[in-house]
Amino acid sequence: MALRENRKIRSVSQAPDGWRSIRELNLAEQILLRAARRLSASNTGVPIVVPDLERFREEIIASVGHGFGVSLGASQGMTAASELEAILCTACCAGFHPLQMNGICEPSLTPDERFLLSFVAGCQANDPDHVRSLLSWLLHPTAMPIIAGHGQSVADIFQAGGLILPQRLHLAGCIGYSELVPCGDGPACTVH
Repeated sequence: MALRENRKIRSVSQAPDGWRSIRELNLAEQILLRAARRLSASNTGVPIVVPDLERFREEIIASVGHGFGVSLGASQGMTAASELEAILCTACCAGFHPLQMNGICEPSLTPDERFLLSFVAGCQANDPDHVRSLLSWLLHPTAMPIIAGHGQSVADIFQAGGLILPQRLHLAGCIGYSELVPCGDGPACTVH
């Protein structure tokens, strides 16, 4: 009983004021976030002790693809699951750190989960400046085109299925851009 209360206190205290909980997100955001949380089980920086890790990963992708298939169709669901898993895998392998994902039933959102939702929403809105700005906080510049391609694929599949993600995270100007990935038509800033 005390453990449940400690988890509740910890999860409530983690989210700053004004951050939404998963229940306050729209359906598209909830579907994407819950799928990413399931897929993140095999994309952590900590080695997982599973007798057959590749089979475990394939089973999770198939399960998420089947879930996506309810809204997107069977083949599109599997493609979206594979692309989302590639996003998480790329962030884990080439990012500054693996994306920190909460457990599937956790009501609060981590900053990395907010970045993921905003990244896919930016891809849907065809906003490359926003996408580059977000990715500059998570990845080395050489990995940005790889993850951007996977993100665009997920965004296109969701959009074709009528699942639109609203942009809830707005970054100002060129904050966070590196010199290797210039900001639109403006000068590149190296803030971080």
